[in-house]
Amino acid sequence: MALNPVFDQRSATLTSVENGIGCFWSESRTFNYDIYFQRLDLAGNAVLESGGVNVVNSSGDDYVQALLPAPDGDYLLFWIEEIWPASRLKYKKVDASGSTTIGWPSSGYSLSDQSAEAGNLVVKQISDTDGVLAVWNQDGNFSDIYAQKIDWDGTAQWATGGVPVTTANNDQSAISLDIDEGGNNAFIAWEDFRNGTDFNILGKPVDLVNGSVPVEAVHFTADTTGQQNPVVTAVAPGEFLVLWEDGRGYYNTDPLLINGVDLYGSGYIIGSGMTTATDGIPICVEYHDQKQAQVVHYEGGNYFLHWIDLRSSGKEDLINYYARLLTKATVLASDKEVDIFPDEFFLNSVYPNPFNGKVNFEFVMPAGRPVEFRIYDITGRVVSDQIILPSQAAMHRISWNGKDMFGQISPSGIYLYEFLSNDNIYKGKISYIK
Repeated sequence: MALNPVFDQRSATLTSVENGIGCFWSESRTFNYDIYFQRLDLAGNAVLESGGVNVVNSSGDDYVQALLPAPDGDYLLFWIEEIWPASRLKYKKVDASGSTTIGWPSSGYSLSDQSAEAGNLVVKQISDTDGVLAVWNQDGNFSDIYAQKIDWDGTAQWATGGVPVTTANNDQSAISLDIDEGGNNAFIAWEDFRNGTDFNILGKPVDLVNGSVPVEAVHFTADTTGQQNPVVTAVAPGEFLVLWEDGRGYYNTDPLLINGVDLYGSGYIIGSGMTTATDGIPICVEYHDQKQAQVVHYEGGNYFLHWIDLRSSGKEDLINYYARLLTKATVLASDKEVDIFPDEFFLNSVYPNPFNGKVNFEFVMPAGRPVEFRIYDITGRVVSDQIILPSQAAMHRISWNGKDMFGQISPSGIYLYEFLSNDNIYKGKISYIK
């Protein structure tokens, strides 16, 4: 459905509104691209004036970069203003009629240094009380990364123009970030070309209370095959998962697994550091490309990882969609609380067995090593397939609630469980009674 186009329309962004949907977009009705807004009701009819309401109109080209619903029902709009001598980032609040919120400048507030080229903006809500975190690339020592915390009234909480996250040599790009549940910490990861030879994955935690950023970055990778496109996910207060596309897949010695990027990952715990050795652990290693990974919270300590997968390709590329469950186990006792932990996986107990509702597995997991966990029915069909994320050396617990990989409740019966750690298999039998 066209929104009464007059000239070229670009950068459309949709948002939910009361009894319908809203759309912000850029359109070149005059010499430059300006930003417009239109609301559609549930039948698809335009609610505002024909052609939409002009929201941003500067002397340069304006393109939508990000849009967040505000707690008061208005919208926090971020855009890039392309104007000589440098493109710059700006923001303002807009109400449901497309008008600038009272008390906000119609031309918006400046986010980036207005004299330096800026772009590639990523914005995440911190909380309904603390506002948002904005992170972007800005020209300096080639392409650098800056961050700013903004409250819901539009006031920048840190230094004008943002705080530098990294100003290392060469380009830092492909920004990914997430904020932990308490809203106290963020973690920012990026592709880093500081060595001038190949991309690696680096990152830094950000204290959202005081805006402090460590001087030294966390080096998740040091491999020379090239690592790109990080994805950051908060999995606990102060704890983050970082996944990336890894070029080691091009050099696999197994001809059935070569010729593309694979998915690798690591974790980071504020105050403790990485949960794996440098270069991380394999998450998915298959033929051809595994890429464009995304992670969403599923339930409890479970996270749903999905990606584009080309393992079925032949003479022509064949794109499929794959997924896997990642699990953050509950820490029962850490190596700081117990004198000695074994350096191998050890299954301590499985209870209750038989079970009705959920069964618990308690085990010791050494630091820096993932564990694969599967449930099979009596015919050998995989019912649940998970990767238990590496963490600190500790006694951990995970649970199975009787659901299969599609979220359906399994029938009563005998099931087999399997833990795979460092090529060792630990298995047993459980009874599910409903």
